[in-house]
Amino acid sequence: MPQNRKKNINKASSFSLPILSKFGTYAYLLIYALLSIALILYFLLNQDPSKYSEAYSALTVPNKDTGQTFHETFNSAEKSTQSTKDIVWEEYIIKRGDNLSSIFKKKSLSTKDVFKLSSKRLAVPLIEIQPDQKIQFGYTSQGYLEKLKYIKSKSESYIYTRINKKKDANFQVKRVSLGPKIITTYRDSIIKDSLYLSAKKNGLPHNVIMKLSKIFSWDIDFVFDIRKGDKFSVLYEEHFYDGSKVVGGNILAAEFVNKGVSYKAVRYQDTNGKTDYYTPEGYDMRKTFIRAPLDFTRISSSFDPKRMHPIHKKVMAHRGVDYAAPLGTPIYAAGDGRVTASNYNRANGNYIFINHGGGITTKYLHLRKRRVMKGARVIQLQIIGEVGSTGYSTGPHLHYEFLVDGIHKDPQKVDLPDSNPINKQELDRFYKNTSPLFAKLKEYQRLSELAF
Repeated sequence: MPQNRKKNINKASSFSLPILSKFGTYAYLLIYALLSIALILYFLLNQDPSKYSEAYSALTVPNKDTGQTFHETFNSAEKSTQSTKDIVWEEYIIKRGDNLSSIFKKKSLSTKDVFKLSSKRLAVPLIEIQPDQKIQFGYTSQGYLEKLKYIKSKSESYIYTRINKKKDANFQVKRVSLGPKIITTYRDSIIKDSLYLSAKKNGLPHNVIMKLSKIFSWDIDFVFDIRKGDKFSVLYEEHFYDGSKVVGGNILAAEFVNKGVSYKAVRYQDTNGKTDYYTPEGYDMRKTFIRAPLDFTRISSSFDPKRMHPIHKKVMAHRGVDYAAPLGTPIYAAGDGRVTASNYNRANGNYIFINHGGGITTKYLHLRKRRVMKGARVIQLQIIGEVGSTGYSTGPHLHYEFLVDGIHKDPQKVDLPDSNPINKQELDRFYKNTSPLFAKLKEYQRLSELAF
């Protein structure tokens, strides 16, 4: 072999030996590190966590103060990473001052799970937790938190579930909306004291009573017009969640007999999706003006041109109606119009005047607060102020006046224009949809009379 080639080979060998030695050391260290990590993971994954954490062994014990332990009873449509029988549930009732972090601390749960549930996408519902709402914790038989259910209301819940079977996996959320079971109910009553008391005694919910008064408020002043012996009958919906009645729903049909005059109304949704109440002939119950510009309460002084003034102690015309009501009671605009005055003076206190067009003006006196300014456009039933006792006043009340061409009229007796009838092209559909409701109302009335 040539001498120079031998020298080259020796040089290459002397260069490669330290390189191989160096890389061999790195490879050995890498293999050692990987083996160490594998051993640690194997050790952790094959151990019972209850041996190392008292919190895990306590998770399936019911909280004696706030809840009970029970098995999952969710809808079968809900997907779970484990079978239903493997989940044990514990319920917590949210208290004032609670937040997700404090609740997890009370339950000895991982702060890591709090962070997972507090991510931007998942946390929105949990930010809104309120006292007396419920959170249910679902645990595996080994004591791991597998699911969390936030019960926002009887109709709305949020289910948080691990995305896989690992105990430290992230959560995914699903909103569950439960529709109510709707039952049609009939009630009637003869008024002996007041509409509200008579209706409550006969089991009518508060919100249904207020809806009833609103429906007929264009024809009846429920403060002034109601008489002993008046009667009403109403067909309405009741909503039930989990077998418990939650709230009265829509009124479907109703009749109110006031001073011997019958008024009937039915709920109808037209082809444009607008829902309102109509007479049996198809006239809208809404008219240009409501009879009383506040929710019914009690009347203290009626229209009287020869009334003795309670403060000045002399005969002074009382060109309006006084509605005694608690301070702050909302006052509504009697009809659409424009505010021509919103001010204060010594006699009227805070007052508002509204021009409705056609020569009609309404006035509202002695308010505690005015909510509209001069020049503002208002619509019927818009809140324009609050009942007060400002100016010449002996107590909280609204003084209401109704003027036609500058002449004062009795708000309870003035003739109001009828509303427009339903579109002629829709009358057949209207009769088809509403006749069964009126027929059902009439049949219940007949059965009620037979019962007595």
